[in-house]
Amino acid sequence: MGTIDELFSWPAPISLTLTGWSPDYLYPSNFLALAKCGGDEQMNYCDPEFDAAFDHALNLQATDAAAAIAEWQALDQWIVDDAVIVPFQNAGADFVSARVGNYQYHPLYEPLFDQMWVQ
Repeated sequence: MGTIDELFSWPAPISLTLTGWSPDYLYPSNFLALAKCGGDEQMNYCDPEFDAAFDHALNLQATDAAAAIAEWQALDQWIVDDAVIVPFQNAGADFVSARVGNYQYHPLYEPLFDQMWVQ
């Protein structure tokens, strides 16, 4: 029996992988860090210019939050344009009965059951 790396190595770089990801905390760097060089072992994507822009946005958020948001938006568009990360699910698209009231969805905690009521 070989090592984990030997067991799960591929003969060629992976072009596509299906994986799930949910936020640990709510900030753009949480998802965009996946596109950094070495940010996710399953991705075969590495762009030093992206990494430099990411680091700039990360440093900028401490001094100018509005400018940092613009940088994060540009980085988000960058990975969409390069098709680095392609979302296939939209969390929070829930269906509830008409008898359910005060339905609220939080992007980190998902449905807030303690806020709902049922007739």
